Amino acid sequence: MSGISALSQGASKPLPPPPQYEQLDNQTISGLDKPAIPLGSLVLVTGANGWQGMHVADQLLERGYRVRGTVRTGDKAVETAHYFGERYGPGQFTTAVIPDMAQPSAFDIAARGCAGIVHVASVMSYSPDPHEVIAPTIAGAINALEAAAKEPTVRRFVYCSATAAAVSQGTGKRNTVTHESWNMAAFKTAWEPPPYNNDRAYAVFASSKMQTEQAVWRWVRSRRPHFAINTVLPNVLWGKILDPGQEYRTSVADLALIFDGNARAAAWQPPQYFVDVQDSALLHVAALILPDIQGQRLFAAHSPYNIDSVLQLLRGLYPDKAIAGDVNDHGVDLTSFTETWKSEDLLKRMGRTGWTDIETSISRTCEAFQLPSEDL
Repeated sequence: MSGISALSQGASKPLPPPPQYEQLDNQTISGLDKPAIPLGSLVLVTGANGWQGMHVADQLLERGYRVRGTVRTGDKAVETAHYFGERYGPGQFTTAVIPDMAQPSAFDIAARGCAGIVHVASVMSYSPDPHEVIAPTIAGAINALEAAAKEPTVRRFVYCSATAAAVSQGTGKRNTVTHESWNMAAFKTAWEPPPYNNDRAYAVFASSKMQTEQAVWRWVRSRRPHFAINTVLPNVLWGKILDPGQEYRTSVADLALIFDGNARAAAWQPPQYFVDVQDSALLHVAALILPDIQGQRLFAAHSPYNIDSVLQLLRGLYPDKAIAGDVNDHGVDLTSFTETWKSEDLLKRMGRTGWTDIETSISRTCEAFQLPSEDL
């Protein structure tokens, strides 16, 4: 069986969408007084040392939950545990080292005693070879689901997908995105015959998110688990960097390139939407604990940007810094996310006033770029 047929069973036919937020009768109930997972419960967060995963863990700890975070190496376990230990005290955050999430039963031990699982870990190498990215990403998500199914204490499961699972964004593309949308264009590009050149890296990433999220919903429909499942679909994440010493290879690295006057090197990604990383993390928490939110696809996409609009913003924030590198041909993303109001409503239910604006978010990221070298 070829790689594409082995991995895409059913992927070429979009799944029927899960029931959505506006279809629920009790949407006005806050749910924070009686969360689906009681305060003090243990939650497993995979990829807890990553850009999004670390913020999910932080939001949970801040709200009184205990977190067990998975990382790939012992060094990452020590670093992440030290950061959260200093911030929240001993015993609130523990780690589990899982070098390869694609191995069968990879998460079984880590899931023991957990009331919820937030699966954030993903292959983020941006390799253009779909075999290196898509298969292990799907396997990791299915392993996390299987671990949850074996653990009777698990009540909720949240998968961190991406807007790329729903739509191919980019210059001049006018798409209307709903909970019924799937990014079949990326799927077709990702699985074209070799050679695997770098220009298909983003399509491979997007297809990995699309195929994995479809695999999650397919697993739900076939297994009918004892726990509720939601997915969150963030776009480009900027915002506060919790640990300045952390390594970043995605949106933060691209913003650092722009900040340092090397905007052209960041133009490999298409113009997209931005969302603050803490807003996105809070949506994961909402999907985990709000009792009436079940079987949902929640989009985390606030406002569109391109590199030149970011440059203009940075020059306004830092007038004394000469930031060069206009990219006049980066284009504009014309995608319309019609259901982000649901996510903003959830943020308000969780205590926020709404989305964080892009200027605030970018300025928070750039604070870490200006720290003395000894603090990095």
